[in-house]
Amino acid sequence: VPTREPESIKPIIVCFSSRYIKEDFIAAARSEFKTTPLTADQLQLKGKHRIYINDHLTTKNKNLLSKTKKAANEANFRYVWVKHAKIHIRKTDTSPVIIIKSEKD
Repeated sequence: VPTREPESIKPIIVCFSSRYIKEDFIAAARSEFKTTPLTADQLQLKGKHRIYINDHLTTKNKNLLSKTKKAANEANFRYVWVKHAKIHIRKTDTSPVIIIKSEKD
């Protein structure tokens, strides 16, 4: 999988047999590693880098996420996240969630 930085550690992509298993795995991993992050040495890999568990986004959605984060920061939105491979934003704790599908949103 190509990365923006050629010298960076390459991602590991896991394919699950169903969307539900994937979502359960991501939720369990995020819950388990919230207080003590998962690191490469825990998986007997080289280095002590932190391992992040995220949805694998298409190049189009990766670019859209990057632009969304920049625009959200400029507009003082507090939250930007990805769930079920969809980009979500929220301005405050109580404001409604907006799903970003294109640059027009």
